[in-house]
Amino acid sequence: MKIVTIVQARLASTRLPWKVLAKITTEHSLLSFIRSRIEDANHDSIWLATTKNEEDEELVDLAQSWGWHAHRGSEIDVLSRFTSICLLEKPDWIIRVTADNPLTHKAGLNLLINQASHAQKRINYISDFLKRQTPQGSFPEIVRMDRLLSLSNLTLAKHHKVHVTSAIVESGHGVESLQLNQDFPVRPKWRWTVDELSDLQFIKSLIESYGPGIIDKGYREIVEHIDKNLWLVDINCNIRTKSVEEG
Repeated sequence: MKIVTIVQARLASTRLPWKVLAKITTEHSLLSFIRSRIEDANHDSIWLATTKNEEDEELVDLAQSWGWHAHRGSEIDVLSRFTSICLLEKPDWIIRVTADNPLTHKAGLNLLINQASHAQKRINYISDFLKRQTPQGSFPEIVRMDRLLSLSNLTLAKHHKVHVTSAIVESGHGVESLQLNQDFPVRPKWRWTVDELSDLQFIKSLIESYGPGIIDKGYREIVEHIDKNLWLVDINCNIRTKSVEEG
């Protein structure tokens, strides 16, 4: 089974421009922090999927210096970036990681990969998005290549091209919820994604309160730390999550 992880990133984000290169430690940007946390997962390769915008050349140079592959495509049609990589790599499954989720971890990728490896043929998409059990931004999603490519033949609304897999989730066909184990305590109300300044402050405060060793820590250890420091949750608990239709 061939697994390709695609990290979606661009510098011209709407609410917090250049956030993926924002420093969250003295050594790491948001993107390099993710790199350190996912590289050892049980995937076959990692791709950066970014835009053709001039400023995103910096992201390409950075990714390639890490040994990642890189693809540049449409800023608006993010789905087309993914399908182009699919046609080049021809994997069985694609893991979609977004660069604004720095606490994504290899254990989460491996959990998805393991469930995908045992999935029935009718299952072509697995995530924790369907009825979320974990903090927003803590888990990526995994989708069969064939199902992702099939979207190319459909006339999709703009927001489905932005969110890549949202048309699959909306259809409800062949989708399955992520099956958690004891290493992944349920915390659905927390927010670990970075869209606004208070999200960035949450991540920085979490790292500062835990220490640099957090970069190697998995989901359970981070949850246990936050449970003992619930003031962290208050930092970004009031941010409104945009709907899929808002892009």
